[in-house]
Amino acid sequence: EQYYKVQDFMKEVQESQAQVQEKVTSIQEEGQALAEEFKELVEQAQSDILTEEARKEAQTDAQAKQAEVREKENELRSLVQNAQQSMSAREQTQMRVFTKEITDVIDEIAEERNATIVFDISGASRNGLPTVLYRESSIDITEEVVARINADKPAEEEAAAE
Repeated sequence: EQYYKVQDFMKEVQESQAQVQEKVTSIQEEGQALAEEFKELVEQAQSDILTEEARKEAQTDAQAKQAEVREKENELRSLVQNAQQSMSAREQTQMRVFTKEITDVIDEIAEERNATIVFDISGASRNGLPTVLYRESSIDITEEVVARINADKPAEEEAAAE
């Protein structure tokens, strides 16, 4: 999470999610308007003041409007499903790339220090405890890894981060 490329990517993901949410809101509003029109047409079809012919026409129009409402619901479902699948696939692919870049840096540092094993201490074990309960701080390479992976960070991003 300290890798600037991951931070930039997560901002892109949030922007994409905001765009999808705007589209979802727009489709929902369109669907609500269609549902209101449908409701009015149903009321007209049941109205005693209209002629039989006008009621039948309203009933036909209501059925067509109901089909439009269903179509809008399907459009919304499809949009959400496609967006989720697309974002998930994109995140997985990109995180694999970032993980590879970070792992390459870890490998370099481990070789330089003649390390025989490197542990990821950022997560917890299945029982909630840290995966490493104690370590000598002099062998922790976290800060060095973070410094190296961010070494090629563009200057404008560094200034904005401060």
